[in-house]
Amino acid sequence: MSPGSPGTLREALAALAGRPEATVTFGTSARREELSHADLAEQVAAAAGGFARQGVRPGDRVVLRAGSSRQSVLALLGLLHLGAVPVSVKPRVPGAVTGQYFATVTRQQDARHSFRVPGQGLNELDLVLRPARGSAPAPGRPEDLALVQYTSGSTGAPRPIPLSNRAVLGNIEAIASVAGMRVGHAGLIALPLHHDMGLVGVLTSLVRGLDLVIEEPGTFLRRPMAALRLMREAERVHSAFPDFMLRYVAARVAQAAGRQAPDPGLLAAWSTVFCGAEPIRRATVRAFLDATAPWGVDPKALVFGYGLAEAVLMATSHRYVDDATSFRPDGPVTTACLGAPVPGLALRVVDEAGHDCPAGRTGTLRSLVATGPPAAPGADSRRTDAGRTVHQRGRRTRPMPPVG
Repeated sequence: MSPGSPGTLREALAALAGRPEATVTFGTSARREELSHADLAEQVAAAAGGFARQGVRPGDRVVLRAGSSRQSVLALLGLLHLGAVPVSVKPRVPGAVTGQYFATVTRQQDARHSFRVPGQGLNELDLVLRPARGSAPAPGRPEDLALVQYTSGSTGAPRPIPLSNRAVLGNIEAIASVAGMRVGHAGLIALPLHHDMGLVGVLTSLVRGLDLVIEEPGTFLRRPMAALRLMREAERVHSAFPDFMLRYVAARVAQAAGRQAPDPGLLAAWSTVFCGAEPIRRATVRAFLDATAPWGVDPKALVFGYGLAEAVLMATSHRYVDDATSFRPDGPVTTACLGAPVPGLALRVVDEAGHDCPAGRTGTLRSLVATGPPAAPGADSRRTDAGRTVHQRGRRTRPMPPVG
């Protein structure tokens, strides 16, 4: 974190109260709901008051299943404001019985409360706004636990990743630095809060003072043009899409071009489109760029990234250059360049024996705390080489000479 910056995530979010000109919008239809950051801050404090009246205390862990609604955002931010520890869980996990999954989380976290997680014998919280003017966020320290993320379970049993205030704010600062985010820019998040890109995307947008639009994923994928038109007048736009969402956007934009002449100014303000969370396919990127070029997208808006829960969200970044630079053949497949570690984070790529891989050899990516705060508590603290560039193939990667 920068000198003089807030020490806790809830302290950073409390700055919302001083931004009456910035907005957060829920939904992209004619029935969307818009709040100023100041109004949102007031509702967050009221949500914290409501949770306190239901027995939640600072330090309590609350199992939270959150989507994209205003209620989900207020629940998350209200718990943070109160000093409780949200434990973010998925609605379902591949190959697991949902009830057993929630029971395991409850036991592991010694949780007493839940939000939208029924049937575990917990105190099931309601979102009740109890206005409390001048309610300050609970005190805390940078090293204190801010929240717990559970991994998706796609590569093994879901694991809890405890994240300190320092870790979360460090990765937010790194993401903002890569994107060049500024107050007055806009963010579009079309992923739920139980997805790490949605959770950290919302937190980053609010902490950095962006005008934020939050849309439910299914609605966005059915009608992305409504959201894209809503962002047209923004100074700069920052967003994040996994590979599958890029494919959907490409298809819907191409359909729109078949019905009307493309507006070359519609997407001209899009300066960052983070892509990660799953393998990035060259065919997807090419389809997206071909479909969106007539609408004004700069190819260099695409930023490929490698995500690690232990690093909060983004561990590496690479801004797209061209297909020849940003992809390379890797046996029978083509892999995307995922760049170098984000500011403040060092990484290693190791072989099966745990030894560092030389450039060009495939290995496994490990996250380590070395030069700054973005890694989670408990990670290895040995100093490592942070200057390599990696290409992704699932969870296996290879270090490459630095590019672009």
